[in-house]
Amino acid sequence: MRLTRPMLWGGVLGAVVGIAGTVISLFQYDSQATTAIETAAVGLLVGVPVTTIAGVLLGLLWGAVFRAGQGGGGRTRGQAIDAEARVTAKSDSTEHNSGRDQIGKRQPGRRKRNQT
Repeated sequence: MRLTRPMLWGGVLGAVVGIAGTVISLFQYDSQATTAIETAAVGLLVGVPVTTIAGVLLGLLWGAVFRAGQGGGGRTRGQAIDAEARVTAKSDSTEHNSGRDQIGKRQPGRRKRNQT
């Protein structure tokens, strides 16, 4: 599976939320039950990966929902313009070649008659 831009942004946002959650938990931990190091370790080793994966999955969902709404298979505007330019250029060259073939250029598959 390819990492799309919404997935990337979801992962970055998830990592930021995980780090923020770790910082918040450092201010609110019970000092008689645990230490600050244990709280930070759990937040960084469990919280950040879980929120990052959740962010990537939400980004995947976001990209799928809004790509489906475009109705074009998810092409970007630049890709659509490039595809249209290629089709236009191909049709222009086809019209140009067909006119040249009628003027006197030998068409493939036809033999030249013997003139005696």
